Amino acid sequence: MMVMANPIDKKWIECKMTEAGIRSKAELGRRIGIEERSLMSLIFAGKRTLREGAMIKMANELRITMRELAHRLGGRPLEIVKAIDETDTAVLDVRGTIDDRFIAFFYPPGRIERVRMDIVAGIGAFALRYDTAGTAADMFDGSIAVILEKRDVESAAMLERNNLVWLADGKVLLRRVTKGQLSDRYNLSAANISPLYDVEIIAFAPVQALILTEKK
Repeated sequence: MMVMANPIDKKWIECKMTEAGIRSKAELGRRIGIEERSLMSLIFAGKRTLREGAMIKMANELRITMRELAHRLGGRPLEIVKAIDETDTAVLDVRGTIDDRFIAFFYPPGRIERVRMDIVAGIGAFALRYDTAGTAADMFDGSIAVILEKRDVESAAMLERNNLVWLADGKVLLRRVTKGQLSDRYNLSAANISPLYDVEIIAFAPVQALILTEKK
């Protein structure tokens, strides 16, 4: 949550709303999960505060950083200062590519490539670029997958979502993970790809977002 310390810069926020195509405070509220119009009015009047999740959504909708939003809302973040410090940049390292089989290939050490994204990326996030021109997955070519930091296997965090997964055989795949039949094993699926059953995963990284690039 955020403690109010200064006046809210309403005109600046309304300008950002206009630039983002948001016509009213009520519409902004709906986009960030706040349905009550009166609550949005209280927030803009400085009489209510935003929780962390709503702040992240509002920053994304207004296409600004969390730090800038906290400042313009007249407050200073308490519980998320470190998170803001580490996520307010929209520049991510591109660490490799994803092919038409949704297999990840990492660049060799020393190769530097970065991309600027209109997203509040999670701590430790990096990017992978789709290299799928001329394949059945051509529509994804040039698009960016935003990947959160690599971590140890944790069923509750992996299941029923898309992840980058490191397998025991050395492959790294982008797949949707579901529970397998065997203990500590998982099923992996992807569009137009034969599923894998009862696979051992040694590490994973959640997919935060897929930023599609329009084909010319």
